[in-house]
Amino acid sequence: MLISASDDKRIIIRNLKTGDIVKVLLGHKKSVKKLSIVNNFLISVSNDRTMIFWNLSTGKIIKKIKAHSKKITSLAVNDFNIVTGSRDNKIKIWGYDDSIEALDSEDETNQAKYSLLKSFYIKEGTPTALTQNENDIVVATNNGHIYFYHKVTYDYTKEYSTLDTIVKPLIIKRKQSLEEFEAEQEDVEDEEKEDEIVPTLQSIHALVNYGNQLLAALDDSTIKVWDLQTDKAVSLLTGLDSSALDISISSLNILSASKRGTIAIYDIETNDFINLIEGHQYNVNTLAMYEDDKVISGGNDYSIKIRDIESGDTILDIKNAHDNIITKVVVHNNLLISSSLDGTIKIREITTGKLIKVLNTNSNGVLSLVVDDENIIAGLKNSKIMVWNLQNYQHIATMDKHYDAVVGIMITDDYIISISKDKTIKVWKYYE
Repeated sequence: MLISASDDKRIIIRNLKTGDIVKVLLGHKKSVKKLSIVNNFLISVSNDRTMIFWNLSTGKIIKKIKAHSKKITSLAVNDFNIVTGSRDNKIKIWGYDDSIEALDSEDETNQAKYSLLKSFYIKEGTPTALTQNENDIVVATNNGHIYFYHKVTYDYTKEYSTLDTIVKPLIIKRKQSLEEFEAEQEDVEDEEKEDEIVPTLQSIHALVNYGNQLLAALDDSTIKVWDLQTDKAVSLLTGLDSSALDISISSLNILSASKRGTIAIYDIETNDFINLIEGHQYNVNTLAMYEDDKVISGGNDYSIKIRDIESGDTILDIKNAHDNIITKVVVHNNLLISSSLDGTIKIREITTGKLIKVLNTNSNGVLSLVVDDENIIAGLKNSKIMVWNLQNYQHIATMDKHYDAVVGIMITDDYIISISKDKTIKVWKYYE
């Protein structure tokens, strides 16, 4: 027989001579990473953190174990033991007799979903924005710093600052002599000095990770860009007429929102300013992309607008979308989901703006919002985090370990990460 597994969660057993499928084993919820056969047993491990023992003859599950608290990446077996390794930095040894090693009482696999797993203070300042890259949780502050914390260990790894000077790569053109290159660089440096913006420490209102770049919306109306490979600031986007409050990215453009109700559009390749879209009366607090060529915005005028990026034309204008300032808009499939300081989350059809459901938090405002295929998760001004089922809109859980407003929230590797004005970063269990 030939046994294979893949990212589609299935384990397929084939006849080695004919290639025909004999059995399909279903049991994992995420990618199956490793397989091993011992006697008539098949052992599989997965990104869903579980290890499953299968009867090869019947294809039935013998035992399923919650083996690790993060993705399982390795599996080894011998006649006496099974060894698994995981991104939780643990190697576990299992016996065939009971297939369960002695888990210590602090192992998070034994803790309930939505329980608090980790809490730590940010290095300095008050958190204002949150994003992630492949390796790190990235947090910005009100005093101009950006801190990186490792996703597995949560250790502080590095930091950026709004004081970082722009370092542009030097490119010598083909057939260009060194003398010509140096003369051209002098001209460029003279031009840059005329337009130079002296970097200062200032509040960061939004962070976006895009490929190898990190973008930050700054209080002085600019967007600062760092190269994550070199850890150098490489660009500064100008063109907004007031503080930059949010950033959104399409395949062609970078968009930033301002305190004066405008949205600046930049070319994603050159970072050149293209246009300024007007329409809101006051702050534009939040942006979201829709179908890559439309931008959704919400702000202090209580309205939500959908505009064509190229023309600036209004496609949908939902006036009085909430009874107070709109703090976040999120697009999920055909849904437009918004939050507000009125304490509600509203779900609408994105094409018509028709209201489907109102979720009431019974609070003095929703400050942060994230949506995945299963749930709506909101960070509240009263320090709580609330979770609703996306399918039936039933309230599932409330987490209340913060002591001040929850200003940022995201999901990473099946964990909820939250930041708060209490100056902490908290990690919550988000799997079963």
